[in-house]
Amino acid sequence: MSETKLLDGKKTTVVCQYFPPEGGAAANRMRFFAYWLHKHGAEVNIVTAMPNYPQGIIHEAYRGRIWQSEKEPWGTVLRAWCYASPKRSAIRRLLNYFSFMCLSLRWLPVVKRSDVVIFSSGPMFAGFIAFLSAKIFGTKVILDVRDIWPDRIWESGAIRLPKAAMNTLYAYERFMYRNSVSVMCVTKGVCDIIRSKSKNSLPIELIRNCDQETDVKKVPTPKKKRSREVVVVESGTLGWVQDPEMLCLAYKDLLEKGVQNILLKFAGSGPRVEALKECIGVVRDAYYMGNLNQEELWHMLFSADIGVATLKASEHNKMAVSRRIYDYARAGLAIVYAGEGEGADIVGSSGAGIVVPPGDRRALADTIEMLATNRDVLERWKSNSRLLLEGEFSASSIGMHFIQTVREV
Repeated sequence: MSETKLLDGKKTTVVCQYFPPEGGAAANRMRFFAYWLHKHGAEVNIVTAMPNYPQGIIHEAYRGRIWQSEKEPWGTVLRAWCYASPKRSAIRRLLNYFSFMCLSLRWLPVVKRSDVVIFSSGPMFAGFIAFLSAKIFGTKVILDVRDIWPDRIWESGAIRLPKAAMNTLYAYERFMYRNSVSVMCVTKGVCDIIRSKSKNSLPIELIRNCDQETDVKKVPTPKKKRSREVVVVESGTLGWVQDPEMLCLAYKDLLEKGVQNILLKFAGSGPRVEALKECIGVVRDAYYMGNLNQEELWHMLFSADIGVATLKASEHNKMAVSRRIYDYARAGLAIVYAGEGEGADIVGSSGAGIVVPPGDRRALADTIEMLATNRDVLERWKSNSRLLLEGEFSASSIGMHFIQTVREV
């Protein structure tokens, strides 16, 4: 059978809260799924919300509409309105989740006709349309787990709910497992938790994030840098689990130590941006570049030397893998991973980057100084980062694993 026909004519629907033009790991993962489904002959529909993440403001081109259908070369995007607000209170978050959950039911006939539906969680509420179709019409649902909900709600503290409400959410979680035909997990840590929760009753596949840039036209050709300055970057979502201020303060320590040949740049959006701006405000040669589009982001990365991923110390982050490391690898940056757990193990064991403990400002500063003041060492680590694009971490390997998982349903 031809490789491009592995899912020939199969009707597939992906249900997700986040999808481009939104940025972030979740939206990029869904774009990756859509690309590979189409590549292998599937009919592709995406049921998603009006784009608003992470700013909490619906993009201008999508305002004033309750539902919208968009035809793309690879399939159809079916959107539903959701409440959005830049104020991140618990009630506003819940309104965002539940408004999309309810209004997405407009697309139930599309979900019903699908041979297979892939629901990507979290948030867990967005999948109601998929599991309703499974319960009523027998639709086959693959559950894609990026975050363990509702555990994630409780641990993050972002939303505080009474015990009765949490018990209801745990009952809904069990309902999702009972009505899924298989589960895909983004990390081994997530897989282990799902096995425990589902009592090994479901097929579970590890489908990692990876270098998910499918539009190679937006990725610039690397150019030799003329500047002698070493550019350090951190890009992506600047949320509660990241620690960009720690990088900013480590950089401040280097300046006070007399290290002069470094520039620091941040790009992205999220709840930590304002605190980061305050830190940058008292540090010279540190810049917040804003929330860049894909093309702008790639140009920033390809002009840099060192890519840093910061994660706070937490049980959740021990099973997380920062997706930005794959963008750094594509751009040929030396990778510094300030975190612990599975992501740190991947970067360290593969030899693709340097790992420092989470929150260890001094170790991070020392590592950046070592790279910035030794050009040969820096170039070696820049070359090593490409290891995250090869073998089991390559897009082709992970994409084919995903396609085989869908095919077997």
